[in-house]
Amino acid sequence: MGIRNLVKSSFKAVFNYRKAGGVDNIKQSSSSLRDSLRKFFVPGTGQVKESFEGAKSRLSLSNKQIEERKREFLRLAYIMLSVTVGIFFYFIYHVVSGNGLSSVVSFVMIFLGAAVTFRYHFWYFQLCQGKLGCTFKEYFHYAILGKKQ
Repeated sequence: MGIRNLVKSSFKAVFNYRKAGGVDNIKQSSSSLRDSLRKFFVPGTGQVKESFEGAKSRLSLSNKQIEERKREFLRLAYIMLSVTVGIFFYFIYHVVSGNGLSSVVSFVMIFLGAAVTFRYHFWYFQLCQGKLGCTFKEYFHYAILGKKQ
């Protein structure tokens, strides 16, 4: 009986494709990846909207502090814009010198810098408007085109 069980268990261990191929691990990994992607792409429920005055009182900010924040955000937007322009010239240098991979990395960095610049300038715009939750359309018409609403 002992030899028969030994041969049987050895045969199962060698030819157990589920265990050898890691099928259970692959299923678990793919289900966790699917759940992560679902959380990333499915929009969540709406959050409570807060007015500018409500946020101002909740954070106990004075008008002087808000003016300081406006200056800080505008300064940060200008700094990030200058960094992004510098990266743009660095990108041009790589394109001219023929460094393909460096050009791609610089190009991606330009978009990251532009995104951070937009973020700071958008925060500045919201503080100037005295309104939280401004739309991109409002931002575009006022800050880019210069049209007052």
